[in-house]
Amino acid sequence: ADSDPAAMGLDDHHGKLEVMLYKYGLQVARRPWMFIALSIVLIGASASGLATFEDEIRPYNLWVPSGAISLDQVAYIEETWPADGTLAMSVWAPKDGKALGADNLRELRSYDQQIRGIVVNGDAVVADKRNQDEPDNIYAPFSGSWVFDASDHDSATVKSRCATRGGRCDAQSILGAFGPDYDWAAADDAKILRDLSAFHKAAEDAIVPETMSRKTFDLQRVVAQLTINDAGDVTGGRALWLAYGLQQREADFGEFEDGVNTAWDADALCLMGMEETHRLADEFRGKHTNWAGSASCTGPQRFDVSALYSRSLDDLFGDVISSDLTSFFIAVALVITYMFVMIGPPGRDSVHGMINLGLVASAIVGVSGICGFGLASHIGVKNNPLGGFIRFLVLGLGVDDAFVITAEFVRHKKNKKTASNEELIGDTLATGGGSVFLTSFTDAAAFGIGASSQLPALRDFCIMAAFAVAMTWILMMTLFIASVALHGRRTAAGEGAQVYDTCCLPIGACTAKQVHDIDEPQGCCMLPGTGCTGRMEPLPDALEAAARVV
Repeated sequence: ADSDPAAMGLDDHHGKLEVMLYKYGLQVARRPWMFIALSIVLIGASASGLATFEDEIRPYNLWVPSGAISLDQVAYIEETWPADGTLAMSVWAPKDGKALGADNLRELRSYDQQIRGIVVNGDAVVADKRNQDEPDNIYAPFSGSWVFDASDHDSATVKSRCATRGGRCDAQSILGAFGPDYDWAAADDAKILRDLSAFHKAAEDAIVPETMSRKTFDLQRVVAQLTINDAGDVTGGRALWLAYGLQQREADFGEFEDGVNTAWDADALCLMGMEETHRLADEFRGKHTNWAGSASCTGPQRFDVSALYSRSLDDLFGDVISSDLTSFFIAVALVITYMFVMIGPPGRDSVHGMINLGLVASAIVGVSGICGFGLASHIGVKNNPLGGFIRFLVLGLGVDDAFVITAEFVRHKKNKKTASNEELIGDTLATGGGSVFLTSFTDAAAFGIGASSQLPALRDFCIMAAFAVAMTWILMMTLFIASVALHGRRTAAGEGAQVYDTCCLPIGACTAKQVHDIDEPQGCCMLPGTGCTGRMEPLPDALEAAARVV
C-alpha cells in the first residue's frame, strides 16, 4: 500500500516529490528514535570539525582576490623579513598647547618611567590562560618576569620585552633627546627650547652637550607641528609622540594571542587614562602585573592622550560587540517566543500544544550553524568576520521550516480525524515538505554559486552558509519530523488512555488528562512549581487571535 499513490490518498495531481516525501514520512513515523539517533550522530560528526576551526583576520587574506600577485609579494616579505614585533603608539596633546613646556615634559617623563616600570608575571599569565591540551614547550618563551627594558631594573631575574634596534630597546619620544643625567629640576621653558635647538642643529650621531645625549633622530619624528624660526631655533610644537617597540610572540592562550603583551598593554593604557577602568579582570589585576592601584584609570593632568596598542582594536571591537549582544539576544528571544506562540501556545491546550516541538526547533537552529562551521572546517575553510551573520540566517530559516511543518500537521490532524499517526506524518511531508525542501535547496544553491567568488572572505562565508542551510534542512527532516511523530503518538495514545500535559513533563507531578480532540482545547496546567494542581482555562479565540497579531 505504501507504493500505491491512490492508497496513500495522493491522486494524479501530486508529483513524484510529494509521493516520495509521503513514503519518507511513513518511515520516520514508524522509527522516530532511529532517525533521532542518526541526526545526533550526524551532528557529532559535523561539529567535530570545530576542533580544528581557525579564524582568518588578516585583511589581505580576506579581501584580496585569490591568485593576485600581491599575495605572493606579501608571502615573500613575511618569509624573508618576518615581523616579530609590534609598536605601542600614543600621541600626547598638551591642554595648554605648549608641547615643549618644561612642566609638560616633566609629566611626560613621569608617565614614561611608570610605563617602563610595569612588570608582567609571565608564569601567572601562562598558568591562568594556557590551553591545558597544548605541550609545555610552546609556553616557555612567556615564562618569567618581563619589563619593557631590563636595563632600567636592578634585578637580574627580569627580562626585556622590548624590540631592539641598533642593540637598544626601541622607544621613540622627545625624551630620547635628553640624556639620563639631564637636570630636569633646573629646566624651565626657555632652557628646554635652547637645549632642543642645540639638539636640532647638531649633526647626526653627534654628542650634544646641552641635552647630554647623542643625536640619533630628528625632532620632527617625535614632535607634531614642530616650529623653527629663521635662525634654526626650536620655538614650539603641538603634540608629542610616545611609542614602544615590543616583541610579538605567536601562541594561543584562548582569548589572548600574547598574554604578556596583553597584560602590559592593559597597565599602560590604564596609566595613560585611555580606559575608565582597568581592562584586566579583578582576579588578574595585580597578579599578572605589578599593578598596585585601584581599578579606576585617571591618566595625566596636563595632556589629552590618544593611543593605539596591540589590544586597542580588540578592546574597541569587544565593547561594540558587547553592546550589540544585548540587542541580538533580545531579537533571538522575540523570534523564539513568537515561534512558541505560533506553533502551539500552551494556554490553548497543553496536551495538543507543541512547546516540546518549539524546544526542538530552537535546538536545531542553534546546532545548524555549529554544524555548518564544522563541515566547512573539515574541507579547510577558515572562519572570518562575516561568519557571525550565518546565525541570523539559520534562525529565520529554521523557524520558518518549523512553522510550515507544524501548521501542516495540525491541518491534517483536524481534517483527518481517523487517520493514523503514520498517515498524518506522511501527509504533513507530502504537502509541506516540498516547500521546505525547495526553500532550503534554492538558498543552498545561491550560496553555492557565491562560493565561486574570487574574494576569500565572501567565498568562505558562502561555503559556511551553504553547509549551515543544508544542515538546517537535514535536521528538520530527521530530528524535527521524528519529534513531530513522537508528539503525534503522545496525543493519539488511544481511546481512554491517559496523556500527560506537555508543560508539566519537567515537574514529574502532572495531572493526567483524557485523550481529547484537537478541536476541543481543555486548557493548561498552572505555572511550574505549583504541582499542576490548578488549571488555566483555554484562551478565548478572539484573545488568541489578538496575541498572534501582536
